[in-house]
Amino acid sequence: MEKVSTSHHYVIILCGGSGPRLWPMSTAKNPKQFLKLFNQHTLLENTISRCLKLVPSKQLYLISNRKYASKLRHLKCQIILEPQRRNTALAICLAAATIYKKDPNAIITTTPADHHISNNLAFSQDITTSVTLANQGAFATIGIRPTTANPSYGYIKKSKNSSRVIKFIEKPPKEKAKIYIQNHQWLWNSGIYTFSLSTLKHSLFVHNHQYYTFYTQLIENKSTNLTTIYNNAPSLSFEKVIAEKSHNLTTTLAHFDWNDVGEWRSIYHESPKDHNQIALLSKNTDYVSYQSSHCLLSSETKKLIGLVGIKNIAVIDTPQGLLICKLPLSSHVRDLVATIVADPKRKHFFTNDHR
Repeated sequence: MEKVSTSHHYVIILCGGSGPRLWPMSTAKNPKQFLKLFNQHTLLENTISRCLKLVPSKQLYLISNRKYASKLRHLKCQIILEPQRRNTALAICLAAATIYKKDPNAIITTTPADHHISNNLAFSQDITTSVTLANQGAFATIGIRPTTANPSYGYIKKSKNSSRVIKFIEKPPKEKAKIYIQNHQWLWNSGIYTFSLSTLKHSLFVHNHQYYTFYTQLIENKSTNLTTIYNNAPSLSFEKVIAEKSHNLTTTLAHFDWNDVGEWRSIYHESPKDHNQIALLSKNTDYVSYQSSHCLLSSETKKLIGLVGIKNIAVIDTPQGLLICKLPLSSHVRDLVATIVADPKRKHFFTNDHR
């Protein structure tokens, strides 16, 4: 397929997260972007393949934590390593500053590394529309038609008469989300943004002067080194720094199937199921059931899982740990991991630090 964008188009894949909601399969040492969940390729490899339909490898950048360097070296992309995790706003600023030195006229698309997208052609066409909007000075994002009141997503309200976003609410309470999804003007925010470097710089100046300073320091190669900037920067998402506050945020409705693969419920939704509506993540998984259905099962130890009267449950068994949770509550695995990490005697079950 021909590249569908311009010579000034660059893509940044954000792949430095730790994926706590997919514990125990996802850990700080081997987070979800490096997992093979749907085919023989990792989520990151699938994302790279999709993005190479947009831009050549020299214009495809991965930004990640330096501790994952060994997992990235074999990939045919430009790699930027952060000294520590500081959320998506600073990661995007660092990658954008790196690209600015190469091409000040760049149009940038940022995307997470862990989305499951089934129609790559439609994805490419939607990104092309976003590039057109970005060339007109907009912050363009892609909206997803919501199917549930999921409080883990951002919600954007689109104007009835244009592509302009008139309201942005990041991760609202579930009761609010229920109200939003009843109105077809509200969409899930995919977290896939396209913008020009000049729009980024102006928006940082207007909405967060501290991050504007960090960005200009990164561009101008001032004496302040990268580690110092990261030590001084608050951990903020791109949504909190710009997207929620932007007056020129636009959106187009996605024409591709999308799942952010952020929790076990979303993994279950995308996985093939048997006659009992039970999905298996591992070839080694073996189970028998009695009056059980709608479960997600995974075991790497070839042990037999027995289910009696179980519905809407995830059972994820790894050498690191065993998780049993209700699928509708799987977003709260993050809270479980926070409890684990807060306990000095147990934190190694997520951090993999056995010292």
